Formats: sequence, structure tokens, C-alpha cells
Amino acid sequence: MDKERVDLLGKHDVKKSLIILTVPATFAMIVNALYNLVDTIFVG
Repeated sequence: MDKERVDLLGKHDVKKSLIILTVPATFAMIVNALYNLVDTIFVG
């Protein structure tokens, strides 16, 4: 696992690494926003 991280950040192209790392972060932000929206609808 650590070797994969080193390879991702050290040997891959910057654009490819950025896309690989941004997809999960963006998905998590969308899920968080949806959770907050649904929570506001039910509580507020």
C-alpha cells in the first residue's frame, strides 16, 4: 500500500495523480452536501 502511494505521487504524471485523488474527495463533498440538505429539510 505504501509503495502504491509513493508511485502515485512520485512517478505518475501530475494531471493523472490529481484526477485520481480528486474523484474521491469530490464524491465525499457531494455526499456531505446531500446529507446537510436532507438534514435541513427534516429538522428545519
